[in-house]
Amino acid sequence: MNTEQAYSIDNLIILLITSILSCTAYYFWAKKKQIVDNPNERSSHTHTPVRGMGVALLPPLLVVAIFFQVWHMGTFIFGLILAMLVGYLDDRLDLRVYIRLPLYFIALMATVYVSPYNDALESINPFWIVWCCVMVFGLGLMNAYNFMDGINGITGIYSIVFLGSSLYITRNYQSYIDAGDPVTALILAVLVYLLVFGFFNYRHKALAFLGDSGSVLLGLFVTAILFRLFDTTGGFNPILLLAVYGVDSILTIILRIARKENIFKAHRSHLYQDLVHVKGWSHLKVSLIYGGVQLIINYLCFAERHFVATKPQMIIGVIALLICIYLWAKYRMNQLNIRRVPND
Repeated sequence: MNTEQAYSIDNLIILLITSILSCTAYYFWAKKKQIVDNPNERSSHTHTPVRGMGVALLPPLLVVAIFFQVWHMGTFIFGLILAMLVGYLDDRLDLRVYIRLPLYFIALMATVYVSPYNDALESINPFWIVWCCVMVFGLGLMNAYNFMDGINGITGIYSIVFLGSSLYITRNYQSYIDAGDPVTALILAVLVYLLVFGFFNYRHKALAFLGDSGSVLLGLFVTAILFRLFDTTGGFNPILLLAVYGVDSILTIILRIARKENIFKAHRSHLYQDLVHVKGWSHLKVSLIYGGVQLIINYLCFAERHFVATKPQMIIGVIALLICIYLWAKYRMNQLNIRRVPND
């Protein structure tokens, strides 16, 4: 299968059928084994949906590996699978951080090692300092992606926007990104899976959650794609593809530190959680707003062919605007005196 074949109707149908069978099989197996998500202090639900459906992404990834013949990217796929398995074990066994973190570090190393930006980093001295920064940024992004997975639809919809935008760039800016890159097929497989997963999650009362197995894997995959875009565009403009998530994650951590809270403890302090629990908006409404705002940013910043020339002022301006919106919204949330019960 070459790159163009990856977009053929036949192969899309194969990915669709694989994703449907994988998600459905896992759902009924998990229901039988009582692998469910019990509500806790961080939860935004009161029922017990199936947990850990992120592992259902494994068959579609293997289909791409087999038919697209991307075995030369073995370390990339190994990293994704390792992150998935560690996340699933954490879902089931609540792994200690000293066990979980080193394994995520290995997964990140394995995944980014095959990325083309690696060659560019090798020319920067001292190399080990650069790699330390890359690892810290990558692990931080993976964890932020995991923490943002708190309401129905938000991770799936936001990931579709990010990966869809990345795929658009890949297909339409060939002078910057090689359309023959096999990662393109992996992006397509994940997109198809997320659409199928939507049947179980993008609803008023979710039937299943990704769990750490899905959110961490997606966080790692998004991290790898983002680093590739950094290298191929020659700048940090693609960071805007994660602007909404980034502002919510970082400012929430800063506010919790200012309140002297334990940032490693489960919480419901993100803006998207306030919009659900304080403002009383539905999960899907908030998820669509987050995805919609990010899509608008992506269109305005990357729709033109000269997107690589996006000036730093634009990055600063977009992030500054989002920060202002975040602070204003948090202020408005704090003015409300009544905490609403979780919406299922």
